[in-house]
Amino acid sequence: MHTDDFKRLLFEFAPGNLLMKMRLLCKDWRRVADTFIDGEVESGEMIVIGGNDLSYDAIIYEAIALEERRTLVTQVVFLLNVTKVGERSCEWAVNLVVVEIPEGVESIGDYAFADCCNLTTVSFPTTLTSISIGVFQECSSLDNVDLFHAQLQEIGAEAFFRCSELKSMALPDSLQTLGDHVFEECYSLESVDLLHTNLREIGDSAFRGCPELKSLTIPDSLQTLGINIFLDCMKLVPFHLDEEETKLVISHLRSQQSHQTSNDQKTTSIHAH
Repeated sequence: MHTDDFKRLLFEFAPGNLLMKMRLLCKDWRRVADTFIDGEVESGEMIVIGGNDLSYDAIIYEAIALEERRTLVTQVVFLLNVTKVGERSCEWAVNLVVVEIPEGVESIGDYAFADCCNLTTVSFPTTLTSISIGVFQECSSLDNVDLFHAQLQEIGAEAFFRCSELKSMALPDSLQTLGDHVFEECYSLESVDLLHTNLREIGDSAFRGCPELKSLTIPDSLQTLGINIFLDCMKLVPFHLDEEETKLVISHLRSQQSHQTSNDQKTTSIHAH
């Protein structure tokens, strides 16, 4: 293709509004299906997710195969009626910084944003119910995640594995399952409040290798604990949960303060020795 050629392209979309199979390096998107997209991409690659069969008018600078030049990705655009982000759709998009996932998206497929090392901000919709395996694995610039208003029920294995700058998580009431290794080697993670959730299961090594983790609050709905959950969490102390108690609080080793719920429920109080 020549730089100044105008081309009309028909992109085929997979059933279920999954990620389309083509990416293009382009500028001056003129019109996309009644102006779903109307703007300009100065440089880099645009990924378009979702929709039906559409015709795209654009000035094409270069056609790019799906597995090539993915480091050029700088922007993700979602069309209407998207319900799922496909597996590995933006994996290794190392120049992707911000992603806004729109309302209507219910699930994010395996490794969808894995190894996006410069990704700092992700906005999640209230409709989201599932984050699959390794979705944000090794997103080393992601520092805060707010899922509080989502309808999320499950966070899959390794979903935030080795997100080394992740400091805090806001999780929703609906959460029931944390998968194996889900926050393993999140070196900057300091605290996680699970008390308000409906959490029933925490998988193996879920918080393994989180050296800055100082506080973890667990609800009485919890039924299953995996192995090695807190291995190498040096700032946590051993704990147990008595039958009478309604929640568990793991505190910083130096903490001398007992903890109390807003409803005056009993809690464990762990002190430094």
